[in-house]
Amino acid sequence: MKSQQKKSSLSPKLQHHSQISTMEKKDGIHIPFDLTEEILSRLPVKSLLRFLCVSKLWASLITNSIMTWSLTKPRLLVILDHRLRESSIFSLSSYPLSTDKESVSTEQDDHALVRGINGNNMYQYSRGLICCLTTSTLYNTTTRQTLLLPKINSEIPASVIEGFFGYDPVENQYKVFCMVRGSQTYEASYQVFTLGDPKKQWREIRGLGTYLFPTMTTRVCINGKIYFRARIGGYPFHNMLLIVDVRSERFDHVEIPKQPRSLTLVNYKGKLGCICYSDDSAEMWVLEDHAEKQEWCKSISFMSSSSLVKRLEYGTCIAGVTVNDEILIMSKILDCADPLYAEYYDLKQEKIRRVELESTLKGQQKDVRIFSFSDHGENAMSLFR
Repeated sequence: MKSQQKKSSLSPKLQHHSQISTMEKKDGIHIPFDLTEEILSRLPVKSLLRFLCVSKLWASLITNSIMTWSLTKPRLLVILDHRLRESSIFSLSSYPLSTDKESVSTEQDDHALVRGINGNNMYQYSRGLICCLTTSTLYNTTTRQTLLLPKINSEIPASVIEGFFGYDPVENQYKVFCMVRGSQTYEASYQVFTLGDPKKQWREIRGLGTYLFPTMTTRVCINGKIYFRARIGGYPFHNMLLIVDVRSERFDHVEIPKQPRSLTLVNYKGKLGCICYSDDSAEMWVLEDHAEKQEWCKSISFMSSSSLVKRLEYGTCIAGVTVNDEILIMSKILDCADPLYAEYYDLKQEKIRRVELESTLKGQQKDVRIFSFSDHGENAMSLFR
């Protein structure tokens, strides 16, 4: 009786601590949620991936934390595409962007694609995921999961498939768009695949009323919109910049600021940048997206950029623009007997610095195709959700 009276005389605060003490003895040490979040944020990504199976709460917390951290520290992602007879293999490497070193190391990850072998594989990237429509594959660079996309059904004879990959930040969805067009006719159909859709199938959507022929230029996704260059209509073709809204699944277009010999689309401080270059001049236009209309603003002109243009003419390409206003230039083909370099062109000082990217491929194979992306981040989401 006395013991019961003594227990009931404890204050609510002391009773709460008593309950926690009992839990600690029974289930182990109790760690507050905010402290758990702080501890997890200090662990490397490889360690965090092992904790995804602890609980749904931890999985959600870890996935969001990894993505948030990665977006603040983007890295350079390099895809090396090996042309083999029995399988198509790509190698992934990532490197720091902000560095003053002349050489940086990486972690290598080889992955074989065994479906849809094609000597002209095209890789598209968005927030830690790689899409290769020629092999019908989605790949997560962090979890190393591979998802084979369902077969694209089309009744168009002698069809050619073009694809676009992007992310909608509002609905938190990844989508793959494909355009199936006739190689000899103007007939075309448009379909979309949504990652995480329970039906796991392509859906027919409304495309453009005119004939569309995408060009082999960069395709970049910014704030839920995919941008790419294309030729519209029958002969004579008209060069335009096409826009796909990932959430509404609608197509739009805007005029190219000028008709240069070559151009590259980049993410410039959260806006679309169009770098135009020809002969011995280069300039970048930025697309301002106003409520009423979209218009180009000439942002930066390279008055003495002949050295930059010459580099872009000899087997190199623009991989993006860093937060430090440096244009990243990468090779398109690599002889593995030679070192791999990244060149950074300073827009303000108009100077180029070179960084060697260490690789384990030296002497293994010749003429490896290179795909480079300057906004790589880790992504712990599952492709099979």
